[in-house]
Amino acid sequence: PPRFRAWLVPVLRAHLKAARHCELRFFHEHIMVLAHAMSEQARTALARGDAVQAQRSHQHYVQLWSLLPSFCEAANDVPTAFPTLAPVLEQIVREQSSAELVPAVCSALQTLVRCAHAQSSRDAIASFAPKLLRALLRVLDRDVTAGAANSHRVVSEAIAALAPATPPNVRATLFKQLMQKMLTVSQPAPPSPDAAAPDTHAQAVVLC
Repeated sequence: PPRFRAWLVPVLRAHLKAARHCELRFFHEHIMVLAHAMSEQARTALARGDAVQAQRSHQHYVQLWSLLPSFCEAANDVPTAFPTLAPVLEQIVREQSSAELVPAVCSALQTLVRCAHAQSSRDAIASFAPKLLRALLRVLDRDVTAGAANSHRVVSEAIAALAPATPPNVRATLFKQLMQKMLTVSQPAPPSPDAAAPDTHAQAVVLC
């Protein structure tokens, strides 16, 4: 199994922040591969009853993914690399089992939008923004219902950053769907002590 040197993570992060150019392709082809290996090591260790090693490997997995926002700071291959990376990010956002990675993904999306100066980069982001935005709105709905305030904040910020990058017609459609949902939720219904109404108002606000 690959050996992980945890001390390299802060060194690499510092290097990326100082770099003028870096590649998302490198993250996808190397960092993600190592992160997947750490995740598999965690599962294997847990299966054999080694909880300490399982926790250590899982921490390494999360640490590696935390490098993604730094890669996005000066990525010079967004038009070619983001189409491959975006479906992976969408899957992470959708799957509750990957909730620990959502803050890193949200931060990365904000950074990508902020640093996308070339039209080709903005076009690449816009192509996948609708699916990512829908996935983030579902997470926001889930987190508001669960009362997860910290996750609510980072997801809201990612939605606010991604919404302007989304084609206006798609943004308008999503807003109409949210308004319809708000009207549906506001209709009188039999009281249920266990059911909490989703905060669609919060979703609509960050989407505007």
